[in-house]
Amino acid sequence: MELYCGVDLHGNNGYYGILDGEGRRVQGKRLPNDLAEVLKLLEPHRESLVEVVVESTFNWYWLVDGLRDHGYRAEDVEGFFDDERLALMARANVETVRFLTERIREMERMALSQVELKPGFVKLLGVPGIGRVLALVIMLETGDIGRFKGAGNFVSYCRCVKARRESNAKSKGQNNRTNGNRYLCWAFIEEAWLFSPMS
Repeated sequence: MELYCGVDLHGNNGYYGILDGEGRRVQGKRLPNDLAEVLKLLEPHRESLVEVVVESTFNWYWLVDGLRDHGYRAEDVEGFFDDERLALMARANVETVRFLTERIREMERMALSQVELKPGFVKLLGVPGIGRVLALVIMLETGDIGRFKGAGNFVSYCRCVKARRESNAKSKGQNNRTNGNRYLCWAFIEEAWLFSPMS
């Protein structure tokens, strides 16, 4: 059972309310501003406690930082909220992140299901370290390979060559390293790393 804690923090004390995922109060207690006391209250719920939200305008640092140092997920908000509202806000934060994460995954699945590798790029799947995702990235970001005059031009576009300027065998600095396609650069670095015996 997931739990969420809201803290109405004051100058010398705070009220700690713990709610479950349905919004039912599991515990409510006022404590002095003593981190050891707070940790003692939360410890029995450590495995189930998802997030702690603290409402305070000036003295929240010791509590939020202390909770984070002990492995709790904690954040502060400004305003005038009671402990129950704060706990509900913690639950809403977590549910929002979950919702957005699932929507992103759905979009990824839809995109992958609608894009097929062109015949000329299917051969990429035979290269060690390149799977369907990297192959799709390389295909989509490369476009028409015929637009590159030669292999060197393509490698340069992929940011896979050193960008140096030399004159009379002396280095005169580096060229613009942000030229080219950063996604192809990422894809080939991933491929090289996965193919490396050190990976």
